[in-house]
Amino acid sequence: MREHISRITSAFALSFSNVARLVSILLVTVFLGRSLGPSEVGEFSLLLASVAVLQSISIGGLSGAAVHKLIVAQDRNLAVHTIVAARLILIPTFYLFGFVIATMALSGTDASIFPIVSFFVGYALGSFDVPEILWMSRGRFHAVAARRTILVAILVVPKSIAAMTGNFGLILLMQGLEAALWQLVLLRGSGLCRNSILGALKNLTAGIRQVAELRRLWLSSIAAAISTRIDVFIVSALLGSAAVGQYATASRFVEAATILAAAIANVHFNSLVDSQFRADRYAARSSAAARSMFLLAAGVAVGMAVAGPITVQLLYGSEFAVAAALVPLYSLAIIPIFQRQLLSKHLLIEKMYGYSLACNILALIITASANVGLVPVLGLWGAVIAAISGYTLSLVLAFLPTRRGRAILRLSFGSIVFKSASVVPAAECLVLDRKTTAIA
Repeated sequence: MREHISRITSAFALSFSNVARLVSILLVTVFLGRSLGPSEVGEFSLLLASVAVLQSISIGGLSGAAVHKLIVAQDRNLAVHTIVAARLILIPTFYLFGFVIATMALSGTDASIFPIVSFFVGYALGSFDVPEILWMSRGRFHAVAARRTILVAILVVPKSIAAMTGNFGLILLMQGLEAALWQLVLLRGSGLCRNSILGALKNLTAGIRQVAELRRLWLSSIAAAISTRIDVFIVSALLGSAAVGQYATASRFVEAATILAAAIANVHFNSLVDSQFRADRYAARSSAAARSMFLLAAGVAVGMAVAGPITVQLLYGSEFAVAAALVPLYSLAIIPIFQRQLLSKHLLIEKMYGYSLACNILALIITASANVGLVPVLGLWGAVIAAISGYTLSLVLAFLPTRRGRAILRLSFGSIVFKSASVVPAAECLVLDRKTTAIA
């Protein structure tokens, strides 16, 4: 019971700090929308989508694997050096590439380069997630949440003032600063030191090997990030930045739910890892995690469908009536989003990176194709339908055809309705396959 309460409070702490960050972005978009209108909200949303994709390319999929590596590592220092090395290779490379693309895209416009450069640099620093990984591997969720919540509380006021006055450049500067400090505030007490960096620099090949070993997981995370943001880019290309502002406003509630789902799945992760070698405990803990995720998702979805439209109208004003109308339909995506977060933890434990890659590539193909086909006909409604289709159909197509895929689905989804005992055969299948692979 005490362990269960601890997991709940940890989930609340993690989700609170992450949702607080999203609320600060929400406030910025509210004030920005009221001062400058949907077009500027759309431009800001496009920049946020761009750095989200860059973050995923730089560290995507590697964070959860790194936490798992530290939990089970016999030589923790060596594991830290490898984790740091992978990030030193990936982050500068891809953010420099992203900066060049952004500079080329902005050439010939009136946009100021300095705030945008600062925005990208801030997010590059914030992608160096080693301090967070070190804290999470020790289960210190409350410490992470407290520091980040204080950071958000300090910066939300100047960010909001910049948005109220329509100072777009200052908004980007402040958002970049917050992104950088998101990891920097965790440095003290994390255990990351100068020797960690020096050890990583001396053994960059270990970082390359880790990325190569986790290449399917890495590519899968990249595909996932692009699949959840491709709609923003397609809507921008087909309908313009004002339409992006409407669509992004409606989807911001789903983003908040995604952060909550990820935080709760992270808390369940350590418990699942501890039970992975005993099928009965693995099944029981998977069932408990699946049910708690589902019940919370259902509550969030209903609340979003009922209160979402009114909330959008009150916050953003009448100019965002289209966004308000989209929210109830978008709420249908909440349940598959929550369960996919739990499923991703099972895939990490089972090292079924190929399934993750296939699922996310399918989601990308389905979402992109549906957007291209539906948006010209149905407008933003088509983009919402495309998003829901991508979340659900990709799961069916990727996992149902194989025995291991069905076992994963039964643990992550089937245990919502089936008793724990009936999920044990699926857990036994996965445990046996894992042992067989280890022997081979």
